Amino acid sequence: MRTIASILATAAVAGPLLGWAVVAFAETRWVLWDQDVVAVEGQEPAVAWLDWGSFPTKAACEEQRRKEVGHYEQMSKLFPNDWAKQGGAIIAKNEGKVVRRTTYYCYPKTINPRWEHLTVGKDWYLMGPPRTKYDETAAYLRGIQVLPDRALSEWNLLDAHESRQECEIMRDLLRRAEESIYGKGVESRRSHHH
Repeated sequence: MRTIASILATAAVAGPLLGWAVVAFAETRWVLWDQDVVAVEGQEPAVAWLDWGSFPTKAACEEQRRKEVGHYEQMSKLFPNDWAKQGGAIIAKNEGKVVRRTTYYCYPKTINPRWEHLTVGKDWYLMGPPRTKYDETAAYLRGIQVLPDRALSEWNLLDAHESRQECEIMRDLLRRAEESIYGKGVESRRSHHH
């Protein structure tokens, strides 16, 4: 039986994956993905792939990719101690240490990078709820909304593990890393306004 643990829910969500289907967009040809590589002290980094939407052409996907990277480029200029651009990747830092490396890719819809790094025999899936596209007009740190009430078929597969314990440990590490990054962003912004 395959089971699930959610990274952003308040507790682990477990249940059978029978009947779970990946949502396919037959009318589109390109998908914007971001790959987040999150540092985990004493372990291999956690790798998460997030689907940012589908586009009718590669050019439209690349245009959105440039916009997403542009938002982080702005953050790296405003908060150089917390964010940096390194080649095509965006680096998030906490007290000088790299905690996350984010890279955006456009792939044909036939390629799903989430499944590429998973190996056979891992029965626990780490899932994250879908998120809205970035809203440039929203208040600081409110440009992206997490949508935890959405159907499981809309959630993102972040990683796979051999045991529930390993999956929950990774969920908690990712949650703490995300809370730390965004908490630091809020603190930084407050200190720049005073």
